[in-house]
Amino acid sequence: MAFFSALWSWLVSFFSLFAFWFSILFVLPFKDYEILWILIPVWMNLFFTDFYQEKKGTDYGSAITNGVAMLWVGVDWIRFLIRALSGRGMTFSKLFSSNILILKFVLSAFVLIVGILIIIEGIKGIRFVRAVGRVRNTSYLLLVLSPVIYGLAQFSWKYLLAIIVFFPLYYTTIELIDRLVPDPKVMGKSD
Repeated sequence: MAFFSALWSWLVSFFSLFAFWFSILFVLPFKDYEILWILIPVWMNLFFTDFYQEKKGTDYGSAITNGVAMLWVGVDWIRFLIRALSGRGMTFSKLFSSNILILKFVLSAFVLIVGILIIIEGIKGIRFVRAVGRVRNTSYLLLVLSPVIYGLAQFSWKYLLAIIVFFPLYYTTIELIDRLVPDPKVMGKSD
């Protein structure tokens, strides 16, 4: 009986975490429409790039472009945070007393720096960039961190666990869609 109770408890926790993760991607963004300014282009880039360009893999040019998207979003997150600070009359000295704002700036700087590194290493032709700079990876990072930056969710161990545990589901779902949907007619065409 204890086994079934533990199993039931684990299943409830797992599906609760799944629902939380699902809300990060598809519910939270609609609680503040300002976040859509960033997320709609990220979703569109994910769809079109994965389906038309990266269906068979990522080349250096595509990885570099995805790095540029990360760079742009990182800059926009910092712009958003500075604008939010100036709207509250918060000074930078008060900023450093707020761990949440520091975390948001650190996450923004991280995305910006990763974007720059993908661009630089892609230009050099470093092979790992083709994996790290894949649109699925870069978009996922932007999609799951944006709600934290925009204040729609608090970064926590549960949040981190959800985005790590369900990344394989996200990646595999896109891979299955790519395999099931026929190749676009323009794929492989050159003029």
